[in-house]
Amino acid sequence: MTLGEEFRIENYLGKIGEVSGKSKFGEVKSGGDLAITDFKVVEVFRDIVWLQAQPKTGRTHQIRVHTSESLMPILGDSFYFPEKIAVFLTAPRLMLHASSLRFTHPITGVVTELSLDLPIEFVEVLGQLKT
Repeated sequence: MTLGEEFRIENYLGKIGEVSGKSKFGEVKSGGDLAITDFKVVEVFRDIVWLQAQPKTGRTHQIRVHTSESLMPILGDSFYFPEKIAVFLTAPRLMLHASSLRFTHPITGVVTELSLDLPIEFVEVLGQLKT
């Protein structure tokens, strides 16, 4: 993957099982809901890629499933991290962060946009990747 590269993952997601009483989702051939996520490569490290994800639909665990099934699981995701991928870096939590949200308020109709800086845990992990 190269810096600035953009790609889209589009498939149908549905419940594929349960793990410890929690629903697990994945790509299904029938009976699922359309899930679309646009991705952009923000930075490339040795074996890790920092992605910006923009979901076009709102399916349960959509970004986590799309990255995991593309063999690009999110650091710190113990639920969707495939066992066949070697881990050389650990994360203190799921490294998934909504840096901005934009929505139309359901009652007032006003378009609202919120943004937030990266949490300190993200900054620390990025620092480890850059060394």
